[in-house]
Amino acid sequence: MPIISRGIKIDYEPDRIWSSLRREYNISLDEFPTREALQRRLDEIYDRDKYLKNLGRRGRMEILDVAMKGFEEVPSERRLENFMGLRERGILSASEYYYFAEQMGITESDAERRYRKWEGSTESIWVLKEKGLLNYGELSKLIRTKRLSQGQAYRSYRIWQHEQGIRPYRRFPKRRRPTP
Repeated sequence: MPIISRGIKIDYEPDRIWSSLRREYNISLDEFPTREALQRRLDEIYDRDKYLKNLGRRGRMEILDVAMKGFEEVPSERRLENFMGLRERGILSASEYYYFAEQMGITESDAERRYRKWEGSTESIWVLKEKGLLNYGELSKLIRTKRLSQGQAYRSYRIWQHEQGIRPYRRFPKRRRPTP
């Protein structure tokens, strides 16, 4: 898609524009319950940003296609985790949580079952930490209630980040001592 800048024709790929758009506007695909919610957010951004207004209909559709491909890759479990974290902190009521779960195609009873299973787990602690929903000192209290040392908690958190694709966890092989 050509974008003219100072008389020079430059071709930017839609995935490159989408990547910079996500970084600039802090868009996380797992925070949207439905495709329509993501599309509304992108329309708001297109209306506000003077550079993105120049894309035209075709350019917007190409970026939307790239965004929807990424949205489809996010499993519904991960999208539901964000809403479970908000419910855990009291930001979402139970009825709002059920509403978002229903939009994702999950029944109310299934959503409640998943929440009860997730509620006291270490995974819930890591989701709350990652989203910045914990108050000062609360993380150490939660770690103590799980009877983990600081080192065990750090290792568990880093492995969770690796499994979620947030940050790689490098495992070093054990050194073998030379035999005399």
